[in-house]
Amino acid sequence: MMQASWTMSRKLDREYMRGAWRLKFIVSLMICCIVVSGCKAHETSTPNRAVSSPAPEPAHSEDVADADRRDLQLIGKKIATAILEKDSATLLSYDRDDLRVEDEASLKDKTGPLYCYLFDPSCYKDAKIASVHEILSTAQQLEVSASVAKSPDGHEYGLLLFYDKSQISEKQLHSDFLCTDEAFKRVASWHFIRIGKKWSAASPLFDLETEGACPDSD
Repeated sequence: MMQASWTMSRKLDREYMRGAWRLKFIVSLMICCIVVSGCKAHETSTPNRAVSSPAPEPAHSEDVADADRRDLQLIGKKIATAILEKDSATLLSYDRDDLRVEDEASLKDKTGPLYCYLFDPSCYKDAKIASVHEILSTAQQLEVSASVAKSPDGHEYGLLLFYDKSQISEKQLHSDFLCTDEAFKRVASWHFIRIGKKWSAASPLFDLETEGACPDSD
């Protein structure tokens, strides 16, 4: 009964997020991919990636986007560490301002839906569900991928993906794979928005009760 009440109290918030910022993020990401040669909006933490030819000197706007992407990726690495160490305090510091107090209280219940979603899948009877901790801790080559895009109205959005690079390719990350049950067990995501000079969560903790990184969600 408590779990059902907890879920219903956030229903309208989830529906708004799925219908508003996700559509805006996907559309703007497509625009950026067309405008910027090579779709440089995507970057992973793997260094020294080979290129077939020298890249042109980036414009100032590209420099800013790269810096913003690096900032987001650094946040992603800190978040990954917090999940692996089950550090709720650090994790909550990146939570949405309007959800932080509620989520802090929810995480005190280690049988509650939020704690189970983040740290302990044994709470669920459905074998298709994996906790964020399980996804990250079982990865042989944990990758934290950050991508950014600016919407037509000037807002900059970011997406963090956490996955096992030894099992999942970048090609899969740009396909309908992200909408499959398998992806929900192997890829964790979290959407952000840049406000001023700071990245802030645009969605609940690790896209809880949303369609995650699935680009076809409506």
